Amino acid sequence: MNASLDQASTACVTCHTMPTGAGSFLVSANNLGQSQAINVPQLRDVYKKQGLDFTSQTNNRGFGLGHDGSFDTIFDFLRQSRFTFPAGGAGDAERRDLEAFLMCFPTDTHPAVGTQMTVDGANKNFAAVVNELAAMTALADTGVVGLVAKGKVGGIARGYAYESGTGTFQSDGAAEVVSATTLRQGTGGGGEITFTVVPTATAVRIGTDRDEDGFGDQDELDAGSDPADPASVPPAGDTDGDGIADPLDDCPTVYDPGQVDGDGLGDACDPYTSPAMIVKPKLTLGKLAAPSGDETLSLSGTATVPTTPALDPSGNGVRLMLTAANGASILDVTVPGGFGWLAHPTSWTYKNKSGFAGITKIAMKKSTKVPGLLKMTIKGRTARSR
Repeated sequence: MNASLDQASTACVTCHTMPTGAGSFLVSANNLGQSQAINVPQLRDVYKKQGLDFTSQTNNRGFGLGHDGSFDTIFDFLRQSRFTFPAGGAGDAERRDLEAFLMCFPTDTHPAVGTQMTVDGANKNFAAVVNELAAMTALADTGVVGLVAKGKVGGIARGYAYESGTGTFQSDGAAEVVSATTLRQGTGGGGEITFTVVPTATAVRIGTDRDEDGFGDQDELDAGSDPADPASVPPAGDTDGDGIADPLDDCPTVYDPGQVDGDGLGDACDPYTSPAMIVKPKLTLGKLAAPSGDETLSLSGTATVPTTPALDPSGNGVRLMLTAANGASILDVTVPGGFGWLAHPTSWTYKNKSGFAGITKIAMKKSTKVPGLLKMTIKGRTARSR
């Protein structure tokens, strides 16, 4: 991409800037040998134009290359005299290399997205099905894609979103979590399940909560609210019977009428009842100039937490509070456990390209020398992270 190929004076990246391969200007008509200047096309979708064959009388695929589609392949496009390649086989080899590179241009969407597999009573124990589902969950465990499942269970249409690193699916009912194996083996006549690889940030919306109001689709149907309307939510319940509605309860599943709390999670269900102060914090706020909406946040430092009970941010989540010197709140975000988290023997990571309340990445690592000492880095973006 950096070699001077066009008339031995211009490199590919002169016009096709990385990472999309697109440019924001017009190429002179003189340089193109055309009657008018033409906008620089992007390269990351060039793979969609493949399949055209001018030598075939039956070919009906592809769109061709160039503004007028006059070249059927990248290789033939690169055979124009304006491009400088070695003569003979060596030049053709370089053209093939460049063709291969362009076909691998990043699209910002993982190539596995869109992969689907329907499991039913006939194929649920086939080795190919078992292996394919294992491959799907393994890829979802890395966080680069999400995985959802849709189908009928007990005659009712249900949805599931895979919880990365757990081997389980959260259903569209908050109280139901099932393993990938159970979901596969539970299929039968009229109860097929279709597994689909999706972009990571869309898994919850596609799988379990279409209006993203925090209530699963099935829970909403059971409660009489509309799962497609974020303004329609189930009536507030009182799961633990302590007289405080769940949305207001600092421990919704633990009887706690006193609501004793020091950090946002009630002491009755909080293994760590006091905030852990970040020592030697390094806070950077970026892109604060107008226009707003692209601000960034980076925070790093260390904190000491109790060694028992065992810390598990991937399951319980993390609450981040930033306060000014006068005590005013700058940021107060609770990133829930589950989706986006990966647990390792001595560390935890959270990644969410779309951001949860502006938080896109959390990395926490235990010290091997000092019990309870954690090193952490938190990153965020958009105006909500200011």
